[in-house]
Amino acid sequence: MRPVWIALAALALLALLAAGLTLLAPALIAAGVRHAADERGLSVRWERLRFSLPPRAEFLRFALFDPARGDTLLAADSLSVGLGVRAIARPTVTAATIAHARARIVPRGASEPDTIAPIEDGDGESPRAEKVRRQAESLVQVLLAPARRLPKLEVSDTEIAMPASEDLLFRGVRLNSLSFDPAGGRLALRASGTLELERAVPFRLGLVWGRDDRLRGGAILGVPVAEGDGLDTLGIAVNGRLAQERATGRLRLGDASEVTVGRIPLRLSGSLERSGPRLVFRL
Repeated sequence: MRPVWIALAALALLALLAAGLTLLAPALIAAGVRHAADERGLSVRWERLRFSLPPRAEFLRFALFDPARGDTLLAADSLSVGLGVRAIARPTVTAATIAHARARIVPRGASEPDTIAPIEDGDGESPRAEKVRRQAESLVQVLLAPARRLPKLEVSDTEIAMPASEDLLFRGVRLNSLSFDPAGGRLALRASGTLELERAVPFRLGLVWGRDDRLRGGAILGVPVAEGDGLDTLGIAVNGRLAQERATGRLRLGDASEVTVGRIPLRLSGSLERSGPRLVFRL
């Protein structure tokens, strides 16, 4: 009978540990999230935090602020995150689900007032060129994020807005759904929604980026017709190699990459760098 009592005692101890973890975890996770935000000069707020096992935290009415700019960067009705083994001491996100959210992209330096006088010397950089350069740098920073180490992501009913500017053709995107799965170093991305351009452009997207940097997939866009409010359909297919060269700050598209736009096949190569994009194509 002794082994039975030992097993029962072990189970009781595990139950007590699980109960204690469930009670203590929300406060520890909240402290970790606030600390991580403080390190980046941001602040967070939520109405309710629920914790469950396997380790998962769900924030209701979650908001992320930039106090220096007075901006709300993210507001979500629901933000649920799967947590790593060492999450209690310092949260490590392994998966995230975001629903009914709004986010704003704020480029670096956007909080600085644009007080630069028009440059009369032709050797200088105009304010507009400086703004475009900052936007390109911000885009490169996002695209050079270590994609294969990012958490699994599910997004629904979310709007992402770019900074308000007459110089921007792309004003944001409204996502009906987005799924990003980095399982085994093979990245799969699926999304549907609307691109906010001069006119709204609905889209569906499916891409797979293999461990060998091979990129395959495509998209279907609803392109506005010349007259009226109707939409035509444009298909885009991709088969090429895309490499993140983080050491040099460059995103490179291989020479043998094929992109088919409608019925027109193209061979593309190029790179996106902090200094600007380079693109070469041939029919």
